[in-house]
Amino acid sequence: MRNPILSIILIVVFTFTLIGCNQQPPPITDTASLIENLKKAGCVVEIDYEATNNKTFSTMYSDRYHGFFKEIQDSGNTIEPVYLENALNRLHEIAESTKDFTAKSVFLIVNGEWVSLYEYNSDNATNFDIEYYKLYFNLISITVPTDKGEWHLNYSGTILVNPHYYKKGQLFVIYSENSALNNGLGKNKNTIRDIMEKLLGSEFFIN
Repeated sequence: MRNPILSIILIVVFTFTLIGCNQQPPPITDTASLIENLKKAGCVVEIDYEATNNKTFSTMYSDRYHGFFKEIQDSGNTIEPVYLENALNRLHEIAESTKDFTAKSVFLIVNGEWVSLYEYNSDNATNFDIEYYKLYFNLISITVPTDKGEWHLNYSGTILVNPHYYKKGQLFVIYSENSALNNGLGKNKNTIRDIMEKLLGSEFFIN
């Protein structure tokens, strides 16, 4: 005669085994859920660096202008008043538009390759800051009129190797592909690009 207690135990164990096998990764809404999904997809993921109160790209863009203006003025030059007023008004508008934005930055190593992600506190913050990512990292030239002639600043941002950009909700993800590492093949032989597109959707392009 079968032991009823043993039968109940076996049923409970079998049920929890089925639940574990069928458990799906959570929807991607933040850094933790993205990492969990990457691991579920067969990737080896390490957190290399994490900053919970990172400056937004719009703030860094504004800081660059403020720093250049200070450099000019510290050199004994007077910036043309109308130009300076207009520029400061624009920088103030950016500051007011982004005062409630927060950004968390995380650098991951996924299958031996670099993945940078930025997690914002709203979709609006993500979309807004991506535009300033373009402005901050692209080659820019600033010409400032002063009482002693024009000052020029030419700035070339960091050049990434084969960058791929993805956005999902409040996440902005940058994967810098390195073909020397075999495109980051994971256990399932999918490339990181394959996995990113499956998890985050098609990449977008930054000019």
